[in-house]
Amino acid sequence: MIRKATEQDIPALKTLAAEAFGDTPAFCELSFRTFAGIDNIWLDDEDGAAAMALAVSVTLNDKPGAYLYSVATRRALRGSGRMTALLESIKRYGEEQGWAFLCLLPASDSLFEFYAQRGFETAFYRQEYTVPIRRNLLATAEFDDVTVALLPQLRKKLCSVPAVTLHQQGLVAVLTDYYSSGGCSVRNEGAYGFFRVEEDTLHFDEFFARDDRAAAALLQACREKTGCTSARILASDGGLTCYGSGRRKAYGMWYLFGEKPPVREGYIGMMLDL
Repeated sequence: MIRKATEQDIPALKTLAAEAFGDTPAFCELSFRTFAGIDNIWLDDEDGAAAMALAVSVTLNDKPGAYLYSVATRRALRGSGRMTALLESIKRYGEEQGWAFLCLLPASDSLFEFYAQRGFETAFYRQEYTVPIRRNLLATAEFDDVTVALLPQLRKKLCSVPAVTLHQQGLVAVLTDYYSSGGCSVRNEGAYGFFRVEEDTLHFDEFFARDDRAAAALLQACREKTGCTSARILASDGGLTCYGSGRRKAYGMWYLFGEKPPVREGYIGMMLDL
């Protein structure tokens, strides 16, 4: 039977999350309780948990919807149609609730086709840049001070398109996980970003800048802080003109409950998928 989860289902859900994604019990507690809330977990309850999906409350351009996360079927039951049935149940519920959309980030390129066959459309794109960072001893920025309260303000100021917005507790879960796993934030007057250091490269999971000068100054401050001489940047728009056009890549999908989409172009990022 497909239904919403209860407290008694948590052990079986943790077992499925560990099999599908390698999630630890501690991470499951964060994702189940803080990021989504147990009331927003859906499962096929055959033999404990045959399949599951977290339908996390979000908005886009003030339209309500859900972000689908931790979408998984028990390995032995994959290909049996259980996830298709689970997604259809969530769709029916969403339509009853007046949702405008569902959105998700496929875990691999092969899953885009899987979701497309179930009514989802590719709707979120980003540009990928790999750039050298020039030395500038005078460049300064603030590090690791982007909070749950500050992030929405920065996005409103510097993001040129509407962003999928998590509820406050969901954002608490994301930033808690990001900072505790070694991620960093950085900001100056005209730019901000979230990055991880891997050898000599800064990997930016979110990056927005008012203009090229602010972007360059932010990267230069990061070089002085970390010693890294290059950056891989995932940006949602074409604002980094000094680095060329970048490589455009699809990374997110949505399912629409009406004919009119919430926005013509949007952004989704800083979830628990990193």
